[in-house]
Amino acid sequence: MAAKEYGVTKFLVEGGFVEDQAAYAKYMLKPTAEELQAWDMAKSNPLARIIYLVMTIRDVSCAIPLLEDSRFSYEIKKCLEERISHLPEGYRLAIQRIIGEVIRKFSEDTFKNLNLLVKAFVEDVIRKELTTL
Repeated sequence: MAAKEYGVTKFLVEGGFVEDQAAYAKYMLKPTAEELQAWDMAKSNPLARIIYLVMTIRDVSCAIPLLEDSRFSYEIKKCLEERISHLPEGYRLAIQRIIGEVIRKFSEDTFKNLNLLVKAFVEDVIRKELTTL
């Protein structure tokens, strides 16, 4: 889903729907009470944390192409920071690395993008979480 969200936003931005996508991304990045409650419930269970972090990557991926647009990059970056601000530093850093080093470098090859994202998520999140079991 993250690769799809990224690809759809990129396609629409390239088609001139920048303002629409910026509004959608800001909406998706606004942390809800339910999301904060979900983290509160998940934070004590490694498998639940993995699921929560996967969903977070999915939700933020729609905003990544907008970081390249000078009109919206600052605002989107601030929204991204707010979206993950409730997470402990290690998780925030993992998500920021995945955004900056993986998702922002996606190509037109969806399967390659999926492989890159899964590999990064396994290395940065899943292996660390499973060692706590």
